[in-house]
Amino acid sequence: MTAPNTLSTLDPDFDPTGAATAGIVAACAYLVVMYADMAATGSPSDDLLMLGRPLTADKRRAKLIGLAAHVSFGACMGLVYGGYVRRRLYGPDWARGIQMMLIENTMLWPLTVPTDRYHPAMKRGELPKLNTPIPAVQQVIRHVGFGAVMGWLYGKTRKRTPDAT
Repeated sequence: MTAPNTLSTLDPDFDPTGAATAGIVAACAYLVVMYADMAATGSPSDDLLMLGRPLTADKRRAKLIGLAAHVSFGACMGLVYGGYVRRRLYGPDWARGIQMMLIENTMLWPLTVPTDRYHPAMKRGELPKLNTPIPAVQQVIRHVGFGAVMGWLYGKTRKRTPDAT
């Protein structure tokens, strides 16, 4: 008999509802951080517009599409975190969430090169290019906020067995 693949094994204490909820709330916290850092820096690096603009030229619709995509992605990140990643990281729950989101941000960063070149809003100057200092720092700060909220909230709400960490 072969040993189970531990990378594909769900956390035995996985709470999908709590994980998805933590991801959605964290996605909302990300937006709070985003609008605060936009106000503080004067940089118009709006992720909702970035997500929605390729699908429509209308700014309002682009932001609504971006919001739907962002919140959906938040739920997915919560599920991945709660089901697979959390137990493989160390530290308090908030720090585990930050670790995951900084890993995600680092893994996706190479996509900034084609995004900066081909994204319609960046080509038109509506959004600053991502691979520049201020938007790069904004992305890190936003992902720290997302991860801290997701990790902390999932840690507080997940179902626990007596042996859970």
